[in-house]
Amino acid sequence: MLFMEELAYWMFIQGKDRSHFNTLRDAIDRYFDKETKEILRLSIDNLDYQIRNCSFLSRDAQGYYAFAHRSFMEYFIARRLSREIPANDAQEIKINDEIALFVSELIDLSVYQRVEPPPGVKVPHNMVYIPPGQFIMGEKDDIRITRLDTGFFIDRYPVTNAQFCKFLNEQGNCDEGGVEWLDLKGKFQNERCHIQIKQGRFVVEPGFEEYPVIYVSWYGAKAYAEWAGKRLPTEQEWEKAARGIDGRVYPWGNGFEETLCNTEESKIGKTTPVNSYPSGISPYGCMDMAGNVWEWTDSWYDEDRTYKVLRGGSWFVLLVGARCSYRGRDYPDIRNFLIGFRCARDLK
Repeated sequence: MLFMEELAYWMFIQGKDRSHFNTLRDAIDRYFDKETKEILRLSIDNLDYQIRNCSFLSRDAQGYYAFAHRSFMEYFIARRLSREIPANDAQEIKINDEIALFVSELIDLSVYQRVEPPPGVKVPHNMVYIPPGQFIMGEKDDIRITRLDTGFFIDRYPVTNAQFCKFLNEQGNCDEGGVEWLDLKGKFQNERCHIQIKQGRFVVEPGFEEYPVIYVSWYGAKAYAEWAGKRLPTEQEWEKAARGIDGRVYPWGNGFEETLCNTEESKIGKTTPVNSYPSGISPYGCMDMAGNVWEWTDSWYDEDRTYKVLRGGSWFVLLVGARCSYRGRDYPDIRNFLIGFRCARDLK
């Protein structure tokens, strides 16, 4: 098996679907070090014999070897990566959907149970610790192994109406980026936002205290985070918090379940309290990272620096938008009924 992993990985890195025996023979000496050869009991003399007697590989009349099915090659690559990624020892390469799915099934889930902050560092209330290290990020033709150099904390839940009201009552609803932080103008906004001004103070409509705040601009989200001694997460941080290291499609795994999040498939048609889906928890313990409301991040969508990245989907989008890897976007001064946020914090 280890030989198959090494061979599959070498062919993948080289961009080859097949390789001639002579090329393989030369590559063995170049690619495998002495220790690996000894572990594999691999030698040039018995290479052809080993390959011919392996059901995973086939050889044509011209002496070219290929995996009998591409999924075999992807599986063996994933076996290797499922050991290397938790150990932060993987080469940071692009992979495909099939390899990522295999990795998500092969990684030992106990890696998440052993996650603890550095000695002497206490996890703040209602936040979770996300460790540094490698993980699978991205989707479609941009799936890659990447790395976070430092650990951080992130809110367990999106920021709620009650929390944002406390901020507004201390700081006011300031104008930034050409708009007020929170949009309360108009009947439609008031009906959906559930935050009102009464006797000069911001108050939450009774029963909606634990709903995610909406109609908040990126500037308002950033201002709240700074007031709370936090910051907005980057999209890289957000994605690792949502999917862990194994490249899973949704926070809970690879299969969509409408009972685990609030999306269009749920037919609820509005936001829900942030603690409504405990079984939809992410590997590190974050809630509501699929559906309910889009979440602002600190990252720009592209080099034009026009849009800010949104993550997580909402109650108004289908399951595709709720994928951990899906990238939404909007102008930072936009305030609507689909966008909220959560905060992050450095360890220091």
